[in-house]
Amino acid sequence: MKHALAVFLVLLIVPFPVLAQERFVPQDTSVLDARVTFSGNVQATSALRDLNVSVYALPTSASSVDVSAPYTKEADAQGNERLVLQWHDVSSASYEVETRVSNRARLEGAKRVDFPYSPPRSVLKYLAPTPTSVVTPDVRGKALELTQGAENGFEAVTALSTWIHENVKYDIRYAGKYLDAQEVLNGKVGVCAEFTTLLVSMSRAAGIPARTVGGVIYGPDGNWNYHAWAEVYLDGWVPVDPTWNEIGWLDASHIDVGTFDDLNRLKTQINYTYTGARPTLQTTPVGVDVEVIRTEPMEKVFDVAAETYPNEIGIGDAAVVEVRTTTSTPGCIATSTEVTSSVDRDGNDVVEVTDPVTLAVCPGERSTAHFVLESKDVRSGFDSNTIGISRVAQIRPFLGNDIDVDLSVDFNDADTSDLDLVVDSATAQKGDRIGFEVRTNAGDYRVYSDLPMHGDYVTAERTGDHYIIAAASSGEVVRKEITVKENLPFKVTSVEKPQRVSCGDSFELTLTVQNLKDYFQDIDVRATASDELEMEESFTERVEKGETSQITIAGKVAEECSGADQVVSVSLGDQSVHETINVETAGSLGGGTAGGIFDAIASFLRAIADFLASLFS
Repeated sequence: MKHALAVFLVLLIVPFPVLAQERFVPQDTSVLDARVTFSGNVQATSALRDLNVSVYALPTSASSVDVSAPYTKEADAQGNERLVLQWHDVSSASYEVETRVSNRARLEGAKRVDFPYSPPRSVLKYLAPTPTSVVTPDVRGKALELTQGAENGFEAVTALSTWIHENVKYDIRYAGKYLDAQEVLNGKVGVCAEFTTLLVSMSRAAGIPARTVGGVIYGPDGNWNYHAWAEVYLDGWVPVDPTWNEIGWLDASHIDVGTFDDLNRLKTQINYTYTGARPTLQTTPVGVDVEVIRTEPMEKVFDVAAETYPNEIGIGDAAVVEVRTTTSTPGCIATSTEVTSSVDRDGNDVVEVTDPVTLAVCPGERSTAHFVLESKDVRSGFDSNTIGISRVAQIRPFLGNDIDVDLSVDFNDADTSDLDLVVDSATAQKGDRIGFEVRTNAGDYRVYSDLPMHGDYVTAERTGDHYIIAAASSGEVVRKEITVKENLPFKVTSVEKPQRVSCGDSFELTLTVQNLKDYFQDIDVRATASDELEMEESFTERVEKGETSQITIAGKVAEECSGADQVVSVSLGDQSVHETINVETAGSLGGGTAGGIFDAIASFLRAIADFLASLFS
């Protein structure tokens, strides 16, 4: 009689039809009390002696759990609790896990930390590349481009998440594909898994520890679905959902079941034994049903003030609205702010408005944005005796109070003037002065910019896309775009490290660095590592102009080590590289001892499990 053990793995974040609830606005939910039920089934072509299903069905906010099958609880390698459902002598099994959750929105925000950021050793493992959150030269380059000039760590994260939210297209057809970060960056398309994977990779590339969160959320289709989002470490774990553009905060509809260093760790695992011929298993993705019991609306945490210039314009004229935002939260938080137009009796917008913006706001500070409003000829949409309109637009900051724009349109205003804005250059290097000149015959005008202004020039303090706006009192507005760049002084083209080391071993980490400047550079190198590694801490390396050089950092594994993988974080000026060092105890490397044999068997079984996982991923 033959007995065998098999392992079957199924990724959890996949589309699955669930029961629709009465629609509500998830992003406006601060409290959610609900009954969350997970369900699934397994079918085998012949009898199974033992069947164990390990499933992530324990929300961290659950106050009660009712399971339809015998079970135990276990902690996975990431420290998350999951259920192990158990059956004996069956050919099919189904289960339901009913939980009662009381979820609260997270509005504490992020601490304001310096950028580049120096994280503590305890979270260095969340800087290392993982199977889907790879850190390729392209990913690192894009992350550095987006975060150059960030004044603090939260501003850097906001830039990354906002770029992903605005540039990666959501396409449900990509559900279940689980593209890695390089593939997402190339194609700029995916679902929540891809949005999150790219954010985690880019954050790590920028030197900010990041991890994936798996759970359930209320989707735009009116159904509850599995979802992935991220957390970044800025002297504490901070939620970021690039799919929904929630940065530094999270609404109460995000019901999490665990945190993971990589999305592909979030799997349902099926272990079974059988007698005779190996059976074939069929299983469905874990289903979820959410019954909403009680909700409470989100509190307002942003204070908004605005000033409009000019306050009165004619048909076809324009004005500038300066919006100033502060927050009452204890930490830094981001908000999406837009200006929406009022409509005439036919439903037509009365003004045209520039696009919404996402602002990172920290306590005690003020963030400013500028919107251009241009009036349309909507006279046919009003009574013939109407000579003008007021309250033409509203400012709508998310998690803030809406306010009316102080602007009116006079249908009979025929005032006009000439206005031109001349800017020295549409592109600049970081640190440059960009001169400008306003040419107008208007009696009065104002100039606005998102860069620091000093008389007749602005300072290119931050990289990215910026603007200068000139507005005349007679209703003419000119906006000029400016792109600020900072050419990287050098780039890391490759990293060499040992395949594995054991306790007490010395090793070297070698980085190949290309000098992108036409002069030599002295690069400050600083290395930190996990507790069981000793690294050459800091030194200066000279790289000659236009040349490629190798920077070697010496390290050693502690004599008494656990065999757990370790992480090395290397800072080179404002850039950073993070690598995992695979550490094994002496017994696991082979030999004739009983420990070596059992470790080898365990390693072989892990290899089989990984192979099966690759088949079903």
